[in-house]
Amino acid sequence: MTNVQPIIEHTTTDNFSFLQHWYPELYRLGMDMDRFYSQDHSCALLKARLFAEVWCHIFAEKVGVKLDCNTELNNKITQLQSITNVPPYIIDELEVIRLNANLGVHAYCSITNEWVGRAQTSQKQVNNTMQAVLELASFLVFNICGEKGEKTSWQAPTHLDEIKNVELALNGNKEANYALAKQALSQLEHYKNKELVEDLTRNQIKTLKRDLEYWLSRSALCNAEGTALLYAKAYQLKWLQPSEHHNAETCYKAAIKECESGEAHY
Repeated sequence: MTNVQPIIEHTTTDNFSFLQHWYPELYRLGMDMDRFYSQDHSCALLKARLFAEVWCHIFAEKVGVKLDCNTELNNKITQLQSITNVPPYIIDELEVIRLNANLGVHAYCSITNEWVGRAQTSQKQVNNTMQAVLELASFLVFNICGEKGEKTSWQAPTHLDEIKNVELALNGNKEANYALAKQALSQLEHYKNKELVEDLTRNQIKTLKRDLEYWLSRSALCNAEGTALLYAKAYQLKWLQPSEHHNAETCYKAAIKECESGEAHY
């Protein structure tokens, strides 16, 4: 199947535009963090940690303090706390970044005794880390540098590929309809696995289920390859209401007939 290629270089959200004039390096790190957010949480968390380290040195210089260059982030935070008047909530934000980034950039041993190299953080923890980075940036620019402006909440970036997929899907592109159905199912699967449990309200779950049903039906009308397997998974996970002739079993049988990759056999 031909996949719709994502446009990962650009997003509709610029959470750190106010940094661009004051601190280009922090701006670059913030933009990198947002760019990786929907692709790889480990990379996004690593960028957040780098942001925090650079921020510590910039803030220290602004208040006339020189930090040790070759110390861990934990030591930098301790130094700032002991020799500056940095507000306690900023120290808390630095700790959020440090602790969550550690979960994202270190391997761990799973319950099956296998070593795993991916982020252990929940979606909520990742989002809290992103917000903590924005808090550091806002404090530096608005409180320390005196820039006029209002603090904002961090907004999850919407990549242009998502918008493009909707546009293509509504114009009848089968791959785009399939991609949007798969995206809705993936989010619901994350919720079921408790990776998003703190982020989704009942209304959001209902909306995702409606999205799943809508894009799956369009994908089926377009005869997009892989649709039967998505339907089967959705029925199996109880996100859709089955009927006598359209349920997990019938869809898996249809998927096996059409599947070239063999995924439906496992």
